[in-house]
Amino acid sequence: MKRKTLMTLTAIVGTMTRRDPKAKFLNVPSLLALVAIFSLATTPSYVLAQGNMSGERYSIFWSEMTFQELASAGVTVTSTIPPTQEHIDEAHRWGIKVCPYISLYKVIDTSKGDLIDDEVLVSQSPFWKAIDGYTTGHPEWYLRKSDGTISRPFNNPSYPQPFQEASLNHQSLIDAYCQGVRNLMDMGADGVFVDNVCNNSTYCYGPQYGYPHDWPELNNVQCYDIALQAVRTTMNSYGNRIMFMNAGGSPPPSQYTMYGDCVMWESFMWRPGGARRSPYTWDELKSKAAQFKSVSDSVTPLTYLPNAETVVEDAFLSYSWATLVGMDQWNATLPEWNTGLPARRDIVRRLYRVNTGEATSDLIEVGDVAYRQFENALIVTNHSTEPVEFQIPVSSSMGSAVMELFDMCEMEVVDGQITLILPAESGRVIVSRAEGLDNLLREIEGQSLAARLYIEEQFADDPDMTALIEPLEEIEADAAALLTAVHETGFPLGADHFTLIEVCNNAAALPTPDGTDAFLIERLDNLRNHADWISYVTPEPSSLVLLV
Repeated sequence: MKRKTLMTLTAIVGTMTRRDPKAKFLNVPSLLALVAIFSLATTPSYVLAQGNMSGERYSIFWSEMTFQELASAGVTVTSTIPPTQEHIDEAHRWGIKVCPYISLYKVIDTSKGDLIDDEVLVSQSPFWKAIDGYTTGHPEWYLRKSDGTISRPFNNPSYPQPFQEASLNHQSLIDAYCQGVRNLMDMGADGVFVDNVCNNSTYCYGPQYGYPHDWPELNNVQCYDIALQAVRTTMNSYGNRIMFMNAGGSPPPSQYTMYGDCVMWESFMWRPGGARRSPYTWDELKSKAAQFKSVSDSVTPLTYLPNAETVVEDAFLSYSWATLVGMDQWNATLPEWNTGLPARRDIVRRLYRVNTGEATSDLIEVGDVAYRQFENALIVTNHSTEPVEFQIPVSSSMGSAVMELFDMCEMEVVDGQITLILPAESGRVIVSRAEGLDNLLREIEGQSLAARLYIEEQFADDPDMTALIEPLEEIEADAAALLTAVHETGFPLGADHFTLIEVCNNAAALPTPDGTDAFLIERLDNLRNHADWISYVTPEPSSLVLLV
């Protein structure tokens, strides 16, 4: 390609992608011509990103849950899991889409070492294998600093090997990125999670050290634009696919977001291993949220819950703040580094299940309390450092009795209002009584299934363990049956009431066999706890004779 032509096309890209940071539609014929000339696309057409994740529920990490457990929480999309055929097939078994981790900011050099990681699996990933500069013989793919040394990601010498920062001014590297994505799509992946969607190092000094660039007029940032477009086009040749884009704690450049479906706000509220206190005030968080929403209609904040001992309060505060400032997704990863403390995966599942519906009021702020009414939920936060008692109106559509999901407490609506005692820096989610019971029953159903599947897989020859299968099946079936009736007026009445009693009794009576491992203990404990909560929110709690 002649250099003059390339510079003209680069100017076209700049005009189309930088004019309006909110723009979702481009001059498609011009872009098609551009793609054809660059020869970067795998098909002759370019399909725009969907830009709407409102019908999905996303979880970036497993937090040591199975795909079945994620599905029981309503999760429909996950990413950053081992990109193997086995994991993709298992996710699809439970109706979950898979978007493996990739990055166009980095390449690998396996001569420097290897990384075996549950999230990235460099040595196994069909994406990373395609961009291994060592095995493929492409030393020019490494970005070189002015002194000729290879740049480590984020200029961090201790960044895990074998990652190196990428020099994107090479057709061969862009082709390799596209091949890596094709490898994932051919395995059945439903999209990709693109990490490090940020302005890379602007300059690569490779040509001064014997590694010429294919497009000398372009810097590394401009080439990133080309690479991102090529990957999106490659992915779209497989039909409707999802692209998550993570730029860390700041919104990505607006010209990049046109290629993605959802932008991640990483380290929302807290960083991994950090203190519980949020780095943002309430006003700062609102301002930051507006910045993210200015570049994408769909934003998912990722919360690294900082402390296992306060994980419930942390999760509810993070979820409530995210929902109130207009995020259409929320996901969290649990503090696994705090070994020996309960991770409370059930709390994350409980919040994933909340279906707020559309907002029916503006954000209302009264002093240090902020709240908003949605079709199916009332979200409230106290962003002060002191506890607050507050009366809040509740939509009549939620009924005369509502449930607060933090402690599964039923609350009476008096004169259209409820009274909440909000601890310092806290968030609360109020739903109708039916929605609260629905959430509890889905946890019971999902955990009984998780325990049963685990026993069948791990203890098929152990009669003491397999004796649990039948009662678990009964609990699962009863909970599923009740879910069809839970939204009826007056639930539970008649046969449903007796079925609910049976669920509570059967769950309470489940033994914990000697020698049971941590996975099964957690699931059985969850069953008992959630059945116990149900016993306190039924019309006749005294009639529920629990066997504990």
